[in-house]
Amino acid sequence: MQKLVTVLLVGLLLATARADSPRQVLTAQWEPSGQRLAMLVGGPGTLELWVLGREGQMFKQALPQRGLSLVGWTSQGQIVLDEGQGGVRILTPGGPESRIQLPAAAVPLSCNGQEAFFLSTDNRYLLAVDLSGRTRVVAPLPEGIRASATLAPDGKQLVLRRTVRGKDSWSSEIWLVKNGTAQMVSRVPASYVGVQWHPREDSLLLNYPKSDGSWGSRIVHLARPKSPVVLKGLSSPVQWDSQGRLYTADATGVWSDGKAVQRWGNDVSRLKLWAVSPDGQRVLVSWETAGDKAPAYLFQVGQPGAPVVVLAP
Repeated sequence: MQKLVTVLLVGLLLATARADSPRQVLTAQWEPSGQRLAMLVGGPGTLELWVLGREGQMFKQALPQRGLSLVGWTSQGQIVLDEGQGGVRILTPGGPESRIQLPAAAVPLSCNGQEAFFLSTDNRYLLAVDLSGRTRVVAPLPEGIRASATLAPDGKQLVLRRTVRGKDSWSSEIWLVKNGTAQMVSRVPASYVGVQWHPREDSLLLNYPKSDGSWGSRIVHLARPKSPVVLKGLSSPVQWDSQGRLYTADATGVWSDGKAVQRWGNDVSRLKLWAVSPDGQRVLVSWETAGDKAPAYLFQVGQPGAPVVVLAP
């Protein structure tokens, strides 16, 4: 389950930490304003939520169970966590929590803080349930869909990703749910695809791993979905900031428009996760070091030298 409401998709494709490895940042997402960064930090038998503020202050909260996933932020500054089959947790750092209880056997897809979206048990309908337990039908779906979803910044559109097995390979179908109808807008030659909505336009950024170890990426303009912009020569997924600028990362740093935005200072052999803040001013990066450790570093873009924050769980 994933949600993207003006939030950069962070670490979706690169966070590959094992449950039995030392404690490390597993995944992270910036608040839409870019003021705070939410991270799930895990290790053997533990899972914590860390929230880093603009001035370096840190909020930490132990989570009661493994298996929670970070969905993202709501527009009200709440953090959404997926509990898997059973419910969605919505919390304010240092403040109150609420839960959306899902029907038995339902699998949550996305959440905007007021409603959680999920598939009916027969996969025929996309449904939504609110904090009071009221359920509504969002849209009928094509037969056989089982998917995950990403919510648009306007909260009125959803993208469903459906994995399809062919004779010799897997592919992914990208479906747009809008005004009570579902329409397939793209097919990607991979079993897994990360989806990011453009912050201002009806466009999608699709990232997917390729068989040669590189990454494929394409921009799908929903007004003309049959003419995607295909990006080539990528060693990592691509991200948009709040202005729609594209960023990518490699072993040396983060790049945008062919120019280095931030360099690490040394080549990185195994990048674990990275994320540029919505305003493009800060970048979080984590790479694997000796002993399977993966500390995370927060850099101020344009300031060479040491990171401004080192997160060493």
